[in-house]
Amino acid sequence: MKNKNPLQFKTLIIAAFFIAFNKTNFAQVIDTSKISPQPKLITLQLDSSGYQRIFSGKPETVSIHSGLVTLKPGETVGDHNTDDYEEMLIVFSGEGQMIFVNGKTFNLKYGEVAYCPPHTEHNVKNTGLTLLKYLYIATNTKR
Repeated sequence: MKNKNPLQFKTLIIAAFFIAFNKTNFAQVIDTSKISPQPKLITLQLDSSGYQRIFSGKPETVSIHSGLVTLKPGETVGDHNTDDYEEMLIVFSGEGQMIFVNGKTFNLKYGEVAYCPPHTEHNVKNTGLTLLKYLYIATNTKR
């Protein structure tokens, strides 16, 4: 069968080549706002001494960001602001403090849940002698 439009055929071949060999750039043009989050099951690496990202927002979730944080004694996550997010911490082990810019602090220990509202600068510090492990969950309040 003869191709009536050689330019159209060449364009199709170039596009196929681009997609086949340059997947990173192709993925960047996908509109992730149209991808629906799917149910997931994630195993927490509670024995790990590092950070474990759990969710990072779209397209994985609608707006949840979360991770398992492990801090060594004396270590902090660093001052940061929640911006349009509200954040919850669930402490699995160790002792620490959630420190707010206004000087208020929450003492954290196993089994406690701390809440940080939107637009709140804060830090988390391990004040104990063992590792502080907690799960943070943040969700955008302006989605």
